[in-house]
Amino acid sequence: MITKYNNYLNEFKSEDVKLILTGLQDYFTIGFEIEIEINPNILKGLKDVPRYESISMYPSRQNRKMMEDFKSSFPNFYDKYKDRIAFHDDETLVYGVEIVNGTSLNKKGEDPLHIFPGETPKPFERVKDAIEYINVFFSDFEDQRHWSFSHRTSIHINIGTYEHAPINIVKGVMMISDEEKTGFAFKGIENRIVNYCGSIKQKLIEMFKKEPNEKLLDTTNLSEIERILNNEIYNLYDFYGGLRASMAGAKLFGMIPKTKKDGTYMEFRYVGGDEVNEKIMKDKILYFCYLVYLMSSEYRNNEYVRKLFSFINKLR
Repeated sequence: MITKYNNYLNEFKSEDVKLILTGLQDYFTIGFEIEIEINPNILKGLKDVPRYESISMYPSRQNRKMMEDFKSSFPNFYDKYKDRIAFHDDETLVYGVEIVNGTSLNKKGEDPLHIFPGETPKPFERVKDAIEYINVFFSDFEDQRHWSFSHRTSIHINIGTYEHAPINIVKGVMMISDEEKTGFAFKGIENRIVNYCGSIKQKLIEMFKKEPNEKLLDTTNLSEIERILNNEIYNLYDFYGGLRASMAGAKLFGMIPKTKKDGTYMEFRYVGGDEVNEKIMKDKILYFCYLVYLMSSEYRNNEYVRKLFSFINKLR
């Protein structure tokens, strides 16, 4: 796997992959939100009912029928992870479900189909466990025909750090490769270049070009530059409803900082559509772990500073 990255962009090298797979196995917390749709012809009488943005799925008769089919279609995945998943509605899906990492309110070992909704978030704490989760899911996915991905579906990868290290969102914005034609964030899933997983960096350039920030252009103080950009980035998320809105339906960027009681994590929304597969998912898990490590450490700080001042020069 490591040698495959040699020809990729300079900011994601083979040694970075090795670092994630060996030296940082216990550094991250990783969770997933897998949106997947069922063929409406499979379940007789399935109706198009209102869906809501990522809330626990109510155990209605229709939802139970859909979940029973998921259980039979993904037998290995369900048997292995039934105590680690919860089922959510999602407003983008017509007939489907969002599978979220969480522990249901049922007793351990009891089938969660009987007493959902309700869950406590429970991400994986080792990279290899997160990758195994994806391996098992796609192994079952390839052996069934009732469920599929579409242009409406996405797989969100939520990554934090085990020790809840502070995350420098400015560093992440500068270092992520999300250019539309060449960015690694979109490699293999180019159709995901849409208005809800675009480039924050490009949006900032457009914004500052339209309304220049003289303080930003006049200072060479790294802390002051970071402070100004950090405020602008968070204001940008707030304006579009992607960070603080309780029902955020207008998340226009593929990398979103999220807050919770015990720290901050990053939500990566790039992966999705009918092109998604196991290899793409594993590639993106490693890449987004690398980005979170960049944001929560001093790793490659010199490169970050160069990119930051290059960004400022583009605004002049």
